[in-house]
Amino acid sequence: MIKRLALIFLSFGAIILLVLSTLSIIGYSLLYPAIYFEAFEEAGAYEYIDAQVTQTPNMFLAMPDNKTKNLIEPLIEHTFSYIRSEEDTLNLSVRIDRDKLRGFFITSVNNLSVCNQGQDPFNETKPCLPAGKTADEFLDEFFIKKNISFLEGEYTDLAIVYGLQEGSEGKQALEKIRTGIYFYKIGLLIMGILLFCCLASIYFLRSSLKGYFFIMGIIFLVSSLFLLMGVFFGTEYALTALSDAPISEQIFINLIETFLRHLEKRIYFAGGGLFCISLLFLGISFLKEETVARVQRKA
Repeated sequence: MIKRLALIFLSFGAIILLVLSTLSIIGYSLLYPAIYFEAFEEAGAYEYIDAQVTQTPNMFLAMPDNKTKNLIEPLIEHTFSYIRSEEDTLNLSVRIDRDKLRGFFITSVNNLSVCNQGQDPFNETKPCLPAGKTADEFLDEFFIKKNISFLEGEYTDLAIVYGLQEGSEGKQALEKIRTGIYFYKIGLLIMGILLFCCLASIYFLRSSLKGYFFIMGIIFLVSSLFLLMGVFFGTEYALTALSDAPISEQIFINLIETFLRHLEKRIYFAGGGLFCISLLFLGISFLKEETVARVQRKA
C-alpha cells in the first residue's frame, strides 16, 4: 500500500516536473533570436521599418546594403548573447553618417529656446541656447561638457543613445535581467535533477520492468496531453485577446500573431515528441517480461 502511494505521488510529481521542464526549455529558447527574425520576416516588419526609414530625413545610421534587416539582426543577436551571459560586453556599435547626425543635433539645438538670465544651458532636462552663440558653437561646448565623443569616429555605441552605458539605470536593469536568466538556468538544472530522481525512484519501486515502462508511458502521455491541450486553448485565448486589444498599427498585430504561431509550433512539437515517447514506452510495456528485459539490456 505504501509503495503504491509512493508510486502515485512520484508519478504526479514527474508529470508536473516534465511539463514545467518542457515549458521552461521552450521559454529559454526564446532567448535565442531566431524566432523573432522568423516573425519579422513573415509579418513584413522589415519592409515596414524600411518604409519608415525612407520617410525619415535625419536617419544617421548607415544601413548595410540599404537594408534595416542587416542592421537590426546583429544588434538583437548581441543583446540576447549578452543577456544569456555568452558575451561579457554589450556590443551595440553601429556605423553612422556623421554629417547627418550632426545635422540632426544642429536642428535640435536650433529648436531650443534662448536662455533666460541665470538659466543653465547644460541642464539635462531643459537645456537652452545661450544668447549670442550659434548652434554649432553651443553643440561643440555641450559635447565637451558632457564628455560625448561618438561624433569623432565612424562608429557609435547605441548603448549610450538608449541609456545602457555603464553606471546607467538602464544598464543596471539589464544586469538584473541577466542575473535573473542565470538563476533561471539554475532552476532548469534543479528541475532536471528532480525529474531524474522521480523517474529513478519509480524504477526502484516498480513491481516489474513491464510495470515501470507502463508507468513511464502514462507519465509521458499525460504530460503530452497537458501541453497539447494547453497550447491549443491558450493560443486561441491569446489571439482572441489580441483581436480585442487597442492596437492601431496592423503591423504590430501581425507581428504578435506571427510570434504566437511560431511559439505554438514549438510547444506542439515538444508535446508531439512526448506523445511519441509515451507510445514507445506503452508499446514496450505490452511485451513479455523476458522481451522487455532483453530490450533493457540492449539499451
